Amino acid sequence: MFWLRKSSWFALLFFSTAEASFERAGLSPASSALGGTYFHPEPEAVFYNPALLGLLSKREIGFCHQRLFGLDELSSNQAAAVIQIQNFHIGIGFYSFGWSDYYLENGIWLSGAYPISRFILGGSLKGLLVSYGGNYSSDKTVAADLSLLAEVKRVRFGAVVQNIPFAPGQNNSPLTPVLLTIGASAQATEKVDLFAGGTTQKDGTEGLNLGQEYRPVQYLSLRAGFRTAPARYSFGFGALYKVFELDYSYTSHPALGGENSFGVRVKW
Repeated sequence: MFWLRKSSWFALLFFSTAEASFERAGLSPASSALGGTYFHPEPEAVFYNPALLGLLSKREIGFCHQRLFGLDELSSNQAAAVIQIQNFHIGIGFYSFGWSDYYLENGIWLSGAYPISRFILGGSLKGLLVSYGGNYSSDKTVAADLSLLAEVKRVRFGAVVQNIPFAPGQNNSPLTPVLLTIGASAQATEKVDLFAGGTTQKDGTEGLNLGQEYRPVQYLSLRAGFRTAPARYSFGFGALYKVFELDYSYTSHPALGGENSFGVRVKW
């Protein structure tokens, strides 16, 4: 069992050191369950689509714990908070992934969103510190995200550009790829929301994300999704009690097993 854990760890470490995890950070249990789509309003939107902050209430906070492939060494923790000051929504997020003995990422996000008529403009400035453990050196980078969201009747659509480099890593090489995501969400019925998105990287890698949320009763949301590159399915739920919401998601992987994600949100 130990060799299997080590093999899974080094497999992910190889991919992580090639491209650090701005692109992985921030997906909440709700977004993960919805196929990794980027258009579910929540505090964790600080990490992946800052324009969504303009849809939130005056004060919201969210916490999330994710465990990849059943390994404690591949766990991540994140927290995000949003506050509204007049028409301006300000968010901040903290993110940590990995284990200090092998590979550790720590990141901080500062985001803002401003509604203008049917549009919402959003932006984030973020910094990431990557430590490779042992006697290996660390690396760091600073980047920005820009997003635009529009709403027409029951349909929201928009675009996000992530990881615009401000300060690249060592050897003047960016730690993360620039990502472009275009997508939409639609309220199909009073109880059903649909989500879709497509992401492309500078190197030509592309992915498709699809999700659906069903609310059989006011305090319960059932979610399911699918994504490509590689092909993975996901499902989860959200349970609401007064100002609290508990979220859970499971996401499959064709080779390494599943990911479990747990989260709590509070709004008032």
